[in-house]
Amino acid sequence: MEDRGTAELRKLFINVENSVNLAACSQGALLFTVRNSFQKYLDDQVEFGNPWDIWSQKAKEFQKIISRLINAREDEIAVQSSVSSSYSSLLSSFDFKPGDNILTNDLEYPTTNFISLAQERRGAKVITVRNINGEISPENIEENLNTHTRLVTSNHVSSLNGFKMDVENIAKKAHENNSFIYVDAYQSLGAMNVDIRKLDVDFLASGTLKWLLGASGVAFLYVKGEIAEGLEPTDIGWFSQSNPFKFGANELNYAAGANRFQSGTWSIPSLYASIEGVRTIMEVGVRRIERKIRNLTDYTIHQLSNHGFSIMTPMDHHKRGGIIAINMISPERVEKILREKYKIFTSARGNALRIAPHFYNTMGDIDTFVQVLKDNFRDARHA
Repeated sequence: MEDRGTAELRKLFINVENSVNLAACSQGALLFTVRNSFQKYLDDQVEFGNPWDIWSQKAKEFQKIISRLINAREDEIAVQSSVSSSYSSLLSSFDFKPGDNILTNDLEYPTTNFISLAQERRGAKVITVRNINGEISPENIEENLNTHTRLVTSNHVSSLNGFKMDVENIAKKAHENNSFIYVDAYQSLGAMNVDIRKLDVDFLASGTLKWLLGASGVAFLYVKGEIAEGLEPTDIGWFSQSNPFKFGANELNYAAGANRFQSGTWSIPSLYASIEGVRTIMEVGVRRIERKIRNLTDYTIHQLSNHGFSIMTPMDHHKRGGIIAINMISPERVEKILREKYKIFTSARGNALRIAPHFYNTMGDIDTFVQVLKDNFRDARHA
C-alpha cells in the first residue's frame, strides 16, 4: 500500500509523471525548488551585481542545514566541491611516518582507493580489505588493523552493490586501535538516518547530487570538533585561513574548526540548489524516507527474484541501503535502452544494472520497471 502522502510529494518534482526515475544513486529527480534556485542565483547577480554577502551567507546556510541533518555542529562542517576534494584535503593533514598505513576496502567508491594510493608517495602504505560475497564485516577490518594503521576508511553504503557497512562497530574497532576513521556517506545521506554522534566517526564526507536531491559541484567534509584544531592540511585555499583576504601573507593562520579544510570560492549556483534539496529531505523526514525506501526495495527484490533475475545486493534489509544491483550482461546497453526507449532512468556499474528508488517513487514505478525488464531483457540476465 502506498504512503498516502506520496501523490502530494510527487508534485514537488518536475520529471516523475512522464518518466520513471530510479537512479537516485546517481542523480535524484529534479525538484521545482531546485530548478527555481538556479534562476534565483541569476536574478541575484542581475539585481545586485556582486552579491558576495548573499553568496557567503549561502555557504553558512549550507553548513547549518548539513549540521542539522547529521547532528553535528556548524563549525564541524567544511564546504567542499566534491568528496574527492574533501578526502584529498583531509589526507594532506596527515604527516605519515615510515610504516604507517591506510586501511581501506574494495567496496569503496574508487576515489577513496585512488587518493589513498597516492599517499604511498608520501610514505604511507595502503592495505585493501577484499569483500567476501559482496560484504565486509567489522571483523574483516579488525583482522587487518595493526599499530601502524593511521586511518580506516569505510563507505556507509557501497555504490557497487548497495551493501551497508556496520560503520558504528568499525569505528569502535578503529578507535580501540588508536586509529582514525573516515566515512564516505554519499550513498546513505538522504536515504537513511545518519547521526554522526551515534556513529562516532572522526571524518565523514558526502555530496548533494544523489539522494539529497541537490546539484553537482558542492559537497562537505565533517571533522570532529576535538580533532580539527590539531590538523594542518596542505591541500587548501584561501578560505582555510582565519583572514582569507590577507595579501602578502608570510605565515599560515588556520581558520577555526573544519573551516581550515575549505578551499577556494564555492560553486555558488550549486549552493543555492543543494540547500533546497537538503531542505526538502528534512521537511519530508529522513526516517519516513528510510521506511519508504525499505518498502520499495523489499518489493523490488521480491518481484525481480520471482522473475529469475539475480540480485547482487544483500537480501537482509539490515545489510543494505537504497541501491539494488541486478546482475546483467552489458548493463550499460540495458541502461541506455531503458532511458531512451522507455524513459526509465537507472544506473549501470560494473556487471550490474543499479536501481535506487526514492520517496517519490511508487509501487507502480517498480511494476513498470520489472515488466519492461521481464519482457525485453530476459536474455541479459546473468545466472
